Amino acid sequence: INCTPKVPASPCGVCETCTGIEEGEFLDVIEMDAASNNGIDDMRDLKEKSIYNPSSGGKKVYIIDEVHMLSTSAFNGFLKLLEEPPGPVVFILATPDVQKLPATIISRCQRFDFKRIREEDIAARCLYVAGEEGIDLTPGGAKKIASLSDGAMRNALSALEQLAGTGGTVDEAAVASFLGLAGSDHLVAAANAIAVCDTASALRTLDELYSRGVSASNFLNDLSLLFRDAAVTKAEARVELLGSGYSREALEPIAARLGYERLIYHIGEINETVSRLRTSSNARVDTELCLIKLCNPAGKTPQALAARLDAVEKRLNDVLSGTVAVKAAPTPKTAEEKVPEIPKETKAPAEVIPQAPKKPMGELTPVKYKNELMRELRSVLPLLAYTQLSRADFLESEGYLVILCKTEEMRNLVYSKETLHRIAEKAAPYAGKGVEVSLRVDGEEAEAAARDGFSELLAFGRENPDIADIR
Repeated sequence: INCTPKVPASPCGVCETCTGIEEGEFLDVIEMDAASNNGIDDMRDLKEKSIYNPSSGGKKVYIIDEVHMLSTSAFNGFLKLLEEPPGPVVFILATPDVQKLPATIISRCQRFDFKRIREEDIAARCLYVAGEEGIDLTPGGAKKIASLSDGAMRNALSALEQLAGTGGTVDEAAVASFLGLAGSDHLVAAANAIAVCDTASALRTLDELYSRGVSASNFLNDLSLLFRDAAVTKAEARVELLGSGYSREALEPIAARLGYERLIYHIGEINETVSRLRTSSNARVDTELCLIKLCNPAGKTPQALAARLDAVEKRLNDVLSGTVAVKAAPTPKTAEEKVPEIPKETKAPAEVIPQAPKKPMGELTPVKYKNELMRELRSVLPLLAYTQLSRADFLESEGYLVILCKTEEMRNLVYSKETLHRIAEKAAPYAGKGVEVSLRVDGEEAEAAARDGFSELLAFGRENPDIADIR
């Protein structure tokens, strides 16, 4: 606007006006912070000062930053100035929230929308600045900084300045460590564990990151972006990946294991957990429960049921295509060697313990006998204090001990092969025979929902008796 050579759309950068603005000595360029000067009195003061001619003979330029912070009365006072501006005055209104400006203000301005800068351009600029300033910045570190800048060069350069003060090489690991972020390797490992429902591996990854100082919210936010990128990769959409440090090739195995329904379920569960973390008293526990839910989709919500059915369809497709080998049921040689059939309502594989001498009831009533057994079982796992034991199934069935859990989440927390084995060892003396321990969710409503949700899978199992292990 004030450049002396008047080169179209480009300042020369060498004239007296350009150098004066660059050094902050040009009197006719005034910046005003509307966040702290947002009242009607400030607008009156602006109106009184703007009527004076510029000292250089060019234009007097007012840059009003964060203009959306002006109050309603200030906007009304400013509107009169915009309607009849002094001849040599130019107002530049800057805001990140243009929708907050009144329509009367916008209609009297020329509008220029600045788009987010591409990550590769930000990374290239950071590498250039690092080279000029003698900062040891790696391409991976520049890419990580660019992904965290949200398209703003100022954010990227501010982060680079902070990282330069730490000394040493600024690579991807240094950026993640300094900002308390999860590394790409750990994120991919966690996502792979969730994809194959490996709860133990997912929790171990979280524990390692937590010990390094990574916050739970940062971990979940990055994990949500990774699943979003996996969905983009699955759709073969050539759009920008929001995460950093991993490639589409690293996401392809995750995208292949997860269908769209499970990806949507994972992102929704993570976002709900992140919103709860703001008021949570124990962020780590909430994050661990979130990972358990992601590895074991539970509940009766449409999203959870869709995620489970999506996993079943994926498993069936793998079986039918021959991608996954299926364990066939063994054929018993004799009636004595025949393995008892697991009850249909059983929700987890059973654990068998060989024959054991029956512990005498003595003077104990059946109720006290059951209570004594429960005390033994609670010594194995305190969580069994929150379950119910079906005595009828234990005494009347042939070698079955069925533990009823009040919720499916509780069953998932209790279940593990080692736990079932220890429970079976404790229960064998009370049965006087080989025991099969199984867990299921109590309540007819839960059983009905499960039967309805997996009716097609059960029909498939009946039509294919040689397939004995589909999970």
